[in-house]
Amino acid sequence: MMRYRAPGVVLLLLLLAAYPGYGEPERFTITGELQQVDVKSHAQQLRIIPVDTAAERSAGSVAGLLEQTANVTVSASGGPLQPAVISLRGSSAEQVLVLIDGRRVNSAQGGGVDLSAIPLIQVDHIEVISGAMSARYGENAVGGVVNIVMKEAAGDRPYWSSSYSYGSWNTHTGSAYLQGRIPLGPELSSGRFEQGFDYTMGLNLLFTDADYRYERLLSAAELIRTNAGGRRGSGMLSLGWDISRTLGLRGEVDLRISADEKGVPGTIEFPLEHARMADERTSLIAGFFYEHNPIASAALEIGAAHALRTYDPDSSSVLGSEESEHRNSSWSVELSGERTDDLRVVRSRLTGGLSYRYDHLNSSELLQADDGGHAESGELHRSLYGVYVQSLIELMPRADGYVPLTINPVFRYDLSDLRYRQAGYERQDQHSSWSIGAIVPLTGDRSAVLKGNVGTAYRVPSFDDLFWPSSAFAAGNPYLSPERALSGDLTLHLDLHRMLSIEVTCFGERVDDLIQWNPSGTGQWTPQNIGNALIQGCDISAAGVSDDLLPGRCSYAASYSFLRAIDATFASPVFGRQLPRRPLHAADLNLSYTPDEALSVSLHASYVGYRWYTAQNTKYLSAYLTIDAAAEWDVSPSLSLLVRIDNLADVSYVDIADLPVPGRACTLTFTYSPIPQKENRS
Repeated sequence: MMRYRAPGVVLLLLLLAAYPGYGEPERFTITGELQQVDVKSHAQQLRIIPVDTAAERSAGSVAGLLEQTANVTVSASGGPLQPAVISLRGSSAEQVLVLIDGRRVNSAQGGGVDLSAIPLIQVDHIEVISGAMSARYGENAVGGVVNIVMKEAAGDRPYWSSSYSYGSWNTHTGSAYLQGRIPLGPELSSGRFEQGFDYTMGLNLLFTDADYRYERLLSAAELIRTNAGGRRGSGMLSLGWDISRTLGLRGEVDLRISADEKGVPGTIEFPLEHARMADERTSLIAGFFYEHNPIASAALEIGAAHALRTYDPDSSSVLGSEESEHRNSSWSVELSGERTDDLRVVRSRLTGGLSYRYDHLNSSELLQADDGGHAESGELHRSLYGVYVQSLIELMPRADGYVPLTINPVFRYDLSDLRYRQAGYERQDQHSSWSIGAIVPLTGDRSAVLKGNVGTAYRVPSFDDLFWPSSAFAAGNPYLSPERALSGDLTLHLDLHRMLSIEVTCFGERVDDLIQWNPSGTGQWTPQNIGNALIQGCDISAAGVSDDLLPGRCSYAASYSFLRAIDATFASPVFGRQLPRRPLHAADLNLSYTPDEALSVSLHASYVGYRWYTAQNTKYLSAYLTIDAAAEWDVSPSLSLLVRIDNLADVSYVDIADLPVPGRACTLTFTYSPIPQKENRS
């Protein structure tokens, strides 16, 4: 094993030693910053979604906010407690890496992330980067990366906020949020203190009946989907300690806990009236940051996470419980360092890191690969080692800040080792990932910028892909190969006027050994490496703000996405067919109007084209257009009222086959903040 890791470690140490200088570590985020940044300064297709206006807050959830972004598709499988997963550029949910404050959320068991479980009230902004990103972040980052950046203490004055919502299907949501800073030590010339603690605490509770009506499309009969309700609670505590601002020493601790208990309604054809599922999740991250310029900068983070899932297929049974248990644990450590160099004609920043993660699953039901598909309890162990180096090189920078060419190369090497002792199963995978991006301003004021990126990515099969217990409906496949991808894109960004900013992106991706769950001739769903897939498309977006059209402020954002995702496996019976669940056309329109400081109204329209849900392209899900509306009124400086109506026209549609989405939903939210956050930030 050591012979695989040694070359990467030596390369990392040599590159770090070659660059004297200073810099602040990126701290495992896409942008390295907690405020909105200039997307034109990043070679990748990067979108920053702030949560600082009524238009964003009216989305109601992280999933709802992401759904309004170009070429981002969120697939819901039911009401408020049912999973909502994300797709970037036609990827699967397992091919999108989701981070919270730069820390991985994807589990080894399932791969995808349920975005409905993340409360929007605690979010500062969301960073979405599309394209192959395994060179920086490792596995899962085939379609791209979503980094959800939470709020942090913004001033010395304490700030707290609380909210309560009531909505359709008897849905109750309560949230509370508190942040502040305790200054310590002598006051510096900058007005800040040499030492200090900052803290952030949040609590979110949700209860819903969620038994909703839906229309069976073939018969137009109205039915009720039952057993979709439940409850969820989550809490977080983040502590930061400025050990010494003079020396640039800081420590951080982040604790997150969540639990939910909900019904599993099943599909239309096979409803589950009494199935229940419960999840408990805990994560703890400790970080230490050394940012003393100009000598050195480094960051060390150690993390641990645990998740318990229990599933009872029939909670009403009098014959005893048949529930299954799945215990996921993960331990990780990552060390990174950064140096910069300014030689006048070339300015560069070099970042490198080492990482290790150990994943463990103890499950009461795992596929036994050596005995014809029998399922029994077992344990999976996986170790992952990684090393990466990335550099940002600015050629011929000028004193006024203009840089004619910026290059961003990245390289990463990963090694994974998976063991399943009960089945005598062992596999080792190694992956080398790279990417290189470039930024070329076409005008001196950077109102026109051309940028591009090309790179590779990979995804190892999840534990569920490999060892899902065999049943009449589904079974895992322990012989799957990892997915591998080559991706490239080219983006033109134009700032023509305050009322018109345009971005056009063309992209392409080739995926080898694509993993896809498809039904067999007997109806049993199993994952297979279908061969090759070719994904091509184009995003066009426009946005602008005006203070002249009407009294107050008007803003808009519109986007259109074309996606051609086909099976490119030669000699395959489905060669050239569109991959299932990928819409050919999608469009979004967001309108917002703020007549005065106390009132804001917004409208969001979303169109999703038809999607095939069989590999042979014989059955499809119909296209749909939904419209959401919201209005927020500041009753007083401390109290606001938000009214939101989702799916205003009560359109019947399906995101995932046999899992109908609820119709029109109304929500009323009261938010109380004794100290406005704007005042606290100042």
